[in-house]
Amino acid sequence: MAWRFTPSKYKNTTPKVPKKEETIYDLPVGNLSCTNNAIHSSDHNLAFLIDGEGGKIGLLPLEARGRFLHHQTNIVYAHATSISDFCFTEFENLLVTCAGTEKMKIWQCSDVLKQTDDKPVHISDAISAITLGNNVLLECLSPHKTVSKLIAVGSSDAIFVVDLENEANIIELNADYDRVQSLNWSDSGSLLTASAKKGREGYIFDPRASSDPVQTLVLHSGMGREGRILFTNEGIVSSGFTNNRVQEVLLFDPRNWTQPIQKEIFEPSTGLLIPLYDRDTGLLFLAGKGSSKFTLTEINSSKWTLTRLQEQPVSEQTLGACLIRKMSCDVMTGEVQRIHQLTKNSIIPYQMCVPRRSYKDFHSDLYPLTVDSSTATTKGWLSGENVEPSKVSLNPNNAHISNAESNGHVGEPVSRTSDLSANTTGEDSNTPRKIHYQDVLVKNDSPAEENVSPNPHNGTTNKESITSKIPVNGNPTEVRSCENVAPIPVKMRAPPKSIPTAILQERKIRPKSCVAGTIQSKFRHVEASVATKKDTFTNLRNLNNRMPMEANPFAVSEKYAAVPLQGTAGSLAIFELSDPVKVPDGIIDAIQNGSPITDFQFNPFADRSNELAVALENGTLKLWEINDQIPCIGAPKTEEETAEENSEPAAPKLADLSPMKVIDVGNGKKITCLRYNPVAKGIICVGLANGVMAVWNLLEEKCILEIPAHTSGVLSLAWSTDGKRVATVGRDFMLRIFEPQDGIDCCVSEKKVLESSRGARVCFVCQDELLLLTSFSKTSSRQCSLYQLDGLNLLHNEIIDVGTSMIVPHFDYDTSVLFLTGKGDRTRVSFKVPRIKKDMFQRDVFPNALITWKPSLTGTEWETNTATNLQFCDLCPVGTKEFDNAVRAQAELGKTNAEPKVEGTVQNPKASLNPQHTNKESPIEEADLKLKTEKGWSERIHKDDGALEQDHVEGVAESEWTE
Repeated sequence: MAWRFTPSKYKNTTPKVPKKEETIYDLPVGNLSCTNNAIHSSDHNLAFLIDGEGGKIGLLPLEARGRFLHHQTNIVYAHATSISDFCFTEFENLLVTCAGTEKMKIWQCSDVLKQTDDKPVHISDAISAITLGNNVLLECLSPHKTVSKLIAVGSSDAIFVVDLENEANIIELNADYDRVQSLNWSDSGSLLTASAKKGREGYIFDPRASSDPVQTLVLHSGMGREGRILFTNEGIVSSGFTNNRVQEVLLFDPRNWTQPIQKEIFEPSTGLLIPLYDRDTGLLFLAGKGSSKFTLTEINSSKWTLTRLQEQPVSEQTLGACLIRKMSCDVMTGEVQRIHQLTKNSIIPYQMCVPRRSYKDFHSDLYPLTVDSSTATTKGWLSGENVEPSKVSLNPNNAHISNAESNGHVGEPVSRTSDLSANTTGEDSNTPRKIHYQDVLVKNDSPAEENVSPNPHNGTTNKESITSKIPVNGNPTEVRSCENVAPIPVKMRAPPKSIPTAILQERKIRPKSCVAGTIQSKFRHVEASVATKKDTFTNLRNLNNRMPMEANPFAVSEKYAAVPLQGTAGSLAIFELSDPVKVPDGIIDAIQNGSPITDFQFNPFADRSNELAVALENGTLKLWEINDQIPCIGAPKTEEETAEENSEPAAPKLADLSPMKVIDVGNGKKITCLRYNPVAKGIICVGLANGVMAVWNLLEEKCILEIPAHTSGVLSLAWSTDGKRVATVGRDFMLRIFEPQDGIDCCVSEKKVLESSRGARVCFVCQDELLLLTSFSKTSSRQCSLYQLDGLNLLHNEIIDVGTSMIVPHFDYDTSVLFLTGKGDRTRVSFKVPRIKKDMFQRDVFPNALITWKPSLTGTEWETNTATNLQFCDLCPVGTKEFDNAVRAQAELGKTNAEPKVEGTVQNPKASLNPQHTNKESPIEEADLKLKTEKGWSERIHKDDGALEQDHVEGVAESEWTE
């Protein structure tokens, strides 16, 4: 009886109210007048009614967000009259519709996922139409919960059980009642319940045993327009009205169907409470039609009670509501369900989350095994079989079929996750998904894991067009085949090569801090300090504020900073960072490129960081060497140099400088972006406005690789830290990853990720295991998205703010700290971590730094795919004590003070080499050591003679005492 006192795990379930950009708005829903739920969801889609002539259904991906007008919405032209009811089948995601006396139709919604362009899909041809009789008025639908392609259909005078695969009516249930308005199967699939007579009577059928009801239920006494009834773990919940037009919910105990075990009265209203039940958690959601709130309740199947948890107010009146399939829940945020509210112009998703201290780990107590697929057949069900559907765990790391023990066999392990973290890379389903990139386990003797290539011939080339996942709002919910674009060849990924042990051991472990069992960053308390005026260049003017969105309007090296100026001559001012000053009035000396600048970057491996690569609009790439003899703005000057300038002729200027090299990279096409290889000297990658990506060896002035990376302009590109891969984002909304060392067929992965082609930035983060993308949403919100490198699965999407300028990411490889800057930031800011021991070196804050200023390879070695190791350097100054070592030394000192060493004793050297070795001493030596230890403590502790303080005070004379 311990369950009587056990609190529910879901009693604190809290709805998460979304922002406007996290909803679907401006939909053509209108004012609906229907007796169904008006919206349903499948594993990947949302189907909802649209106001207008005839029976039309809107169709959108489940993870769609943003603005969708009428001409942007996928529409199913289902019937000529108003739709009576519609639903998705339980396992095949087929859309089934019915309307009045028309035929029941079946629709294949995967057509939406196979659209070839951004235009919405209009579906008017059903894959099947089933006739259930002449002039039969179809009212409601209910898919079977254990058998695939089996559905119950309610009409004005009968109930049909229809086999969708064979398009046949296999069972007809006849009874003397008026207009069935709601149907629902039991979880076992053996019983069927129906609500009729406007919610006043209910019926329980055993379709395989008899066509007559086995039990009649007396439901609500009111004359409502409609009613709802459904099974809840073999119990029944009914929603209707009382005589006073008050909303009422009844709960029936399966042990006694004659009367309800509990009645719940709500508010007077003309709108019905739509009951939505989650059988995994026992939560019952009640959404009132026309109401501005929904109620969260819980059904305890042990005590058969209905408990109200909380009421959530909503901003708009509800026209319909539905729950999502359990597989679509974001389990790593504590989401146990998600209810979609349909209003007259929007769909608002409310996440139901259970608050926990941390969501780093999977909370198995919140997510029991859930239904995955059905193995039962219609023929077996008709013969009396009750086969339970297979169940899987929602744990992203591992999942197993739950009924393997019950049916006597062990099934293959199944790994299923939500749409936000689905694994589509073709890897083994048992392989745990890497959620924490910092938690790296290095095994010295373990062999390399083998990946199964989708192509039986590993390393072969697939020259067909790519079929890629196309998400809405950055989520993998659409599949699109690129038929109208130039095919981008894909090289199937071969099994990974074995990594040397030395390289594995060099992988750095990030500094972490554990507080109350939760891993937290050492940089969570980072402070920003604003630079003073004396450390800032002032009086800057004529700056070019019309640089392309994909260009970087600022570049720095160890010694110089480059800033573009206004004009069509491509002027580029150079500032020396050693001495910030006020820029003198007059014309600013600058490099003249002769064409508008599109991008520029300092060579990371050039001596004294004085080589600058400038990309121009005419497709040329100019390399400039900044001579130390040419004074730049901010160069420090002594009094002698100032006197010499006044007496000698004027020094050469930047405007008189000629480029070191001029290379025609784009053949007249505009260069949009360029990036130096981080490990190979002289290797640079450029992106062009026509979508071409080219890799050049600047030392030999030759093109190594040139491929059509995108069908339109390249917005951004980035090298991986090891210099082997290139990630690009284009105006065709695609994100692609290339391995240029493998030749022309080097595209290894691609995905549609952008919502807007205004601009984007991409960079490798977290030891090249993840990709960070900054972009714009459909509502002009600036957002950051994190993708897994293998498969490009979306891990997280963060909305920053609403703005017009592009957010530029700057990632620190050593600390994994991300800095985001945008156009309009005017203040120079430095960051520091507050520490107490400032005189000691903090190894946890300053790990070994990646060497980015020295090349590891030459251009020729990089072309031949020579292996290289990343190089790191120690940042600890010479002679500075480390904080960890100092603390350890202090601890040893305390230990020494606690147990003084005895002079003349020698420790066993083998004991220090073998930690399991113990040096056993004789009893005499132990007694001698004890005496010497006590003597050492006595010398350190002040001895007390036992006298009190008042004993040393002189009192009065004896003669002064009187009786």
